[in-house]
Amino acid sequence: MAERAGSEEERRVALARLHERLDRSTHLVRQLLSLARHETALTASQLHTVDLGQLLEAAVADHSALADSRAIDLGVVETLPAPVLVQADPDGLQVLLNNLIDNALRYTQQGGRVDLQAALEEGRPLLRVSDNGPGVPSQHHARLFDRFFRPDGNDAWGCGLGLSIVRHIAEHHQADIVLADGEAGRGLQVTVRFPQAA
Repeated sequence: MAERAGSEEERRVALARLHERLDRSTHLVRQLLSLARHETALTASQLHTVDLGQLLEAAVADHSALADSRAIDLGVVETLPAPVLVQADPDGLQVLLNNLIDNALRYTQQGGRVDLQAALEEGRPLLRVSDNGPGVPSQHHARLFDRFFRPDGNDAWGCGLGLSIVRHIAEHHQADIVLADGEAGRGLQVTVRFPQAA
């Protein structure tokens, strides 16, 4: 395609499209590998004490360049004085959180906001990712976790596997996922609630 382009501008556009397709293909392969890896049951040896607050801080550092490039305010809110700890697979939780943040950044418009929170509610540790993007109509909430499902009218690229992976990882940790509208009825709030510590 780039070789057949007549002008330098046509060549540049063709290469940009090729690069975008390659990025999408790479993303799809990574998501499929992640899904396959997290469909197997967790063993006790994979479980470690994970500080959810530290996990969030690391995730902000990992995603800050992407957030900055889109002028999205990404940060941790309402930190507790004591650590919020869970027994979990650290790699699995990192994948879960990365997918939630990637989705929030992808669907939040330039100049928007994505908030991360680790908290205890009714004795249960939780992770929460909230954005002020366009949100998802409540009739689509249950289907968001289906493989390859993408709501209508959605122009952000992705393969529709991220939330399916999130669901598998949450299930392996006996965690619940609750979807709600974001602040002031805008955006989406995803809460992952872990079992109460013994």
